[in-house]
Amino acid sequence: MDCRKRLDNFWRITMPAIEWLRTAPGIKFSDIDVTDPDADKNFVKILAALN
Repeated sequence: MDCRKRLDNFWRITMPAIEWLRTAPGIKFSDIDVTDPDADKNFVKILAALN
């Protein structure tokens, strides 16, 4: 499967599922920055989402 087809599938299938999960009761999301070298900041955000 070529890259374009994979991206099309991602936007067609995965993103709608993520958007649905964002509004589903009991599901919590944590936005993390994978470019931040301080992993502790991301860990704190994840813990806050779990509480």
